[in-house]
Parts: sequence; C-alpha cells; structure tokens
Amino acid sequence: MSSRLTKIAASMTAALARLNPGHAACVAIRTTRQRKRGRCGSSLTSVTASSAWASAPEWASSPRHVAGFVVLVAVNLLYLLAVDRLGFVVTGTIYLAALMAVLRVKPARVVPLALLLTLAIHFCFYKLLRVPLPWGVLQPVAW
Repeated sequence: MSSRLTKIAASMTAALARLNPGHAACVAIRTTRQRKRGRCGSSLTSVTASSAWASAPEWASSPRHVAGFVVLVAVNLLYLLAVDRLGFVVTGTIYLAALMAVLRVKPARVVPLALLLTLAIHFCFYKLLRVPLPWGVLQPVAW
C-alpha cells in the first residue's frame, strides 16, 4: 500500500510541476521529509472501515473557541446588514470591540482601541485612497 501511495504522490507532484513549479517543489520537500520521519501516508493507511468519515475539529469541544466562532459569524453578519444604516465608524467600532472582547483584550482598552483603529482605517480609505465609506448616522458630522 505504501508503494502505491508513493506512486500517487509522485504522479501528483509531476502534474503540479506542470502547473506551478514552486508548489510542486514544496510538495516534494514535504513528502520527502515525511517519508524520512516515517509518517508518509500514515493518515491514509490508518483509515479503517469503522473510522468516521468526518469528525469535528478539536476546537469544537472548547466553549471559548465555539463562542469565538459564533461571535465572528455574528459580527460579520451585523456588519453586512448595518454598515449602510449605521455607517463605517459605528459598525467598525462594534465589530472590532466584539472581536477584541473574544480575544480577551483588557476591557478598559477595548472601546478606545477599537474606535482609534476604526478612525485610522477610515482615514486611510477615505482620505489617502479616496475610497468612499458609508457615514450612516454620522452623516451630519462627515468631514
């Protein structure tokens, strides 16, 4: 079985070499290193009929990581739905503050840092790159 996997890996490397020589070189180096360590093909040869076809990743058993994933999805949806009404500065501040809270940034630093970063990003896009961003509720004070 191992020689068959080696032949498959060699043919895949040859096919990749025609498409992208740099990627093929990386695959060849990685395969060689794994073969030297005795791990080449171990994930394919250890699959049995009783093993699961798919399994949850390790982080799914951690409540903190699951909450982080949920917050990430939620703030992305909030941003998409609210950026036109609330504006970039308000929505960006909420977005960054939520992510910083999940990443356990000190609470006293979350809002000032999120606001400062949002204003810096807004300045870079609006003034330097001349990309218009939505003002939303801050339209009366737009510069």
